[in-house]
Amino acid sequence: RPALRGRLGAPGGAHVRTSAVLLLDQSYGMGYRTPTGRLFDRARSRAEEAFRLLDGQDRVRLIPFSDRPALFNASTASDLFELKERLAGVEVAHRVSRIPTALEEAGRYLAASGEVHREVYLFTDLARPGWEGVADSLAAFRGATVYVVPERPARVDNLAVTRLSASNQIVTVGSPVAFEVEVLNAGEAPEGEVPVRLLFGGRRVSQTVIALQAGERKRLVFHATPEVSGRVDGV
Repeated sequence: RPALRGRLGAPGGAHVRTSAVLLLDQSYGMGYRTPTGRLFDRARSRAEEAFRLLDGQDRVRLIPFSDRPALFNASTASDLFELKERLAGVEVAHRVSRIPTALEEAGRYLAASGEVHREVYLFTDLARPGWEGVADSLAAFRGATVYVVPERPARVDNLAVTRLSASNQIVTVGSPVAFEVEVLNAGEAPEGEVPVRLLFGGRRVSQTVIALQAGERKRLVFHATPEVSGRVDGV
């Protein structure tokens, strides 16, 4: 990215105001720990570096996102300072990643900005499930410069439960319930002998072992019978 921006013929190079969007993935997978720290901490540091490329004349939006975006804006130098403080307070969320939702929000901001010079920075682990539904092209990004800043471990092992449903909407004591689970291998290598367990009220009630190729999904069905009333935690 050029450090200086100027118009032809402007003495010393006149500043061209920029509309910039920083998209920071804060989904659960970004909490993955590597020998050099969490993916999220590394991504946040890269976002801090991007802030240093901007100044108080630029219009900036920070969007931390998981499956839903949060919006923070800056249009003055003081706002930009506050935005940096907000970035320092962002943490990993216990939610999945939805890249399309974040891109749509960024596109709306760019379209409404009216600025000619527009930039998008995306800080993410590039996990495959989060990219489902991303269009091949986005009209709102036409003419904008997009920087994708990936933070990934050397080897990606990423197993996820992407769907969970119960056979009964109302669960009663002594009545068996079937739980349908979808497991996805979003990593880059096959996974063999993966144990999948159902814990009900802190007690293991069912277990199976599966193998998954990279990108493969499998649906499993577990059965459990609640033995006590009230709130019961299941994993």
